[in-house]
Amino acid sequence: MLNVVCVDAFSQIASDSLNRKASYIINANSYKPGIYTSFEQFKYNSPAIVDHYTFDGKRFWTDRAGEKKKIKRRTIWGYSDGKHVYVRWNRYPEITVKGRYCYFQEKGVGIMVLLGPPFIVPLPIPYSDRVIINYNTGAIYLLNIRLMKKILETDTELLTKFQKEKSKKKMLLEYIMQYNARNQSKID
Repeated sequence: MLNVVCVDAFSQIASDSLNRKASYIINANSYKPGIYTSFEQFKYNSPAIVDHYTFDGKRFWTDRAGEKKKIKRRTIWGYSDGKHVYVRWNRYPEITVKGRYCYFQEKGVGIMVLLGPPFIVPLPIPYSDRVIINYNTGAIYLLNIRLMKKILETDTELLTKFQKEKSKKKMLLEYIMQYNARNQSKID
């Protein structure tokens, strides 16, 4: 009789886990439009602010009554327009790959200031950030070769293949996509 209780308990835990995973945004056929104020809201496709909203660079959203309200940038994790999902980084780039590691890329121009007597010279410096989000933890990392090798340690076949690549830096996105496809069971 004790074994039956344990089996039922494990069955319930497995069922709860499947239900939880079914609500993940990476399993969704569509995205709920709105503003995510946390990673957890993004993970479960459950935005906190679902009123009509617009972004105009100053982080304004419009409520149902048509009143324009400002939201602090640091309180926005990301947002969805219903078709795409965007994350707060320097700007709001689109998350283009979803899986165990979600991926986005942002290109822009930063400013570096050269100080030298008797002048100050601002220099525009282009940047291209390739970024991943660990879907299990919500941690965000700049994607590079060293991190890719660390990720692939759990998939030795893929790591061996990656080690043989001549242009590893150019292949980072491809390997994230391969890792996601091969390691769906590693999503918590």
